[in-house]
Amino acid sequence: MKASTVLLISLMVLSLGIAAQAAEYDFGGETVTFSFMWDLTPQFGEGEGKAHIDWVEEQFNVDIEFIVTPGYDPIEAIISGVMAGDPKADVYFLQDPPMMKRVAREGALYPLDDVVSDDYFSSLPSMFEDYAENYGTYKGTLYGLCYVDDGLLLEGIIWNKTLFEREGLPNLYELQENDEWTWDVFEEIAVSATRDTDADGTIDQYGLADYIPVYTAISLIYSNGGRLSRNINGKEVITFDEPQAIEALQFLQKLRTVENTATDPFLPALEQFERGNAAMLTGDCVLLSRFATSMEDDYGFVFYPKGPNGTEYQSTTKRLHVFVIPATAENPGALVELTNAIWRTTSTYTDVDAFMDDRLGSFGQSVCDYESIDTFLAMLETWTAVHYWENMGGLWGTLDQAINGHASPASAMAELKPVAQTALDELLQQE
Repeated sequence: MKASTVLLISLMVLSLGIAAQAAEYDFGGETVTFSFMWDLTPQFGEGEGKAHIDWVEEQFNVDIEFIVTPGYDPIEAIISGVMAGDPKADVYFLQDPPMMKRVAREGALYPLDDVVSDDYFSSLPSMFEDYAENYGTYKGTLYGLCYVDDGLLLEGIIWNKTLFEREGLPNLYELQENDEWTWDVFEEIAVSATRDTDADGTIDQYGLADYIPVYTAISLIYSNGGRLSRNINGKEVITFDEPQAIEALQFLQKLRTVENTATDPFLPALEQFERGNAAMLTGDCVLLSRFATSMEDDYGFVFYPKGPNGTEYQSTTKRLHVFVIPATAENPGALVELTNAIWRTTSTYTDVDAFMDDRLGSFGQSVCDYESIDTFLAMLETWTAVHYWENMGGLWGTLDQAINGHASPASAMAELKPVAQTALDELLQQE
């Protein structure tokens, strides 16, 4: 049993609030509306969050209003609002860059290159500099402002250390440290841990719990040096049919349908893992906070294992967030600065040197060991964003068919490729 529910990591965490500066912009008491995809009341409705909003409102002489975009999809709301000359919000939150590119394609977003400060990118926490420059643009123009969240939903393997020790399985931290954490070892562990523990003829302990199997498939593709798409000579080209990708899908199909190492699909993967019925769980780092309070066994967090064509450990994130401003905005510069102030995005409102300490402090309350933190730090330096490009003409369904043995991975991806490429060309307006 764990010595404590969670390991409380003692870090020198500096306050994110730095010396208040007089706001450069004065909104004259006007109301500025921010559209989100969920209710922000828990974040800003009371306590420190409300105090911060009160401070921002005073500094900018503004009344801030948060609304939830109906239908959970702001894309059409932005486009139709701009076309009518009356957007329902001044700033919109978008869940991932492909959403932004679709709206930018329609000319509904304000280009921000001449609006953000010259030091905008360097004023972000270092882990987000590439994020803003690489994922906030469309056709070379900046449209999306960085939204700083806790952990980027970094994907990895959560492993039940208690079960591993009981079953005599190798320590994943040692394998990772010695560069021996590979697909072959992953498969051996998954097979070995999958068994009938009470001799009733039914498997009740599994090697693998797939939280979202399609995400597992994509993470394995990246761990083998593959990509869903690549920029080739200035054009985004579908590559989910290349050998590295097909090999990953065949590997997962084997684990799921031949060796039957994955948990029963009718039993939720998260529940199976926290009950101690699965050796490993595929998922993102945010899931760790759940296990801190729901799980008796010790657990750890490592990278996905390297595939035969992989050259280094890979961590992907399936979701990047951006703020965008409608093309009809009359004061985009002021809106950019107000957004930065509310979410403490830049060094004007955040001590960027303390940013990582704060994130590590939050992460440390969800884990059982220091090795998890070492892994998290390494992931923050090497993460890769997965471009889903709005499901690429039906990618999710095709991947599901392939990894569950209902279709050949090679033939399924080859059949989808032209459809996906057409959809991608239309989205990005590329020849």
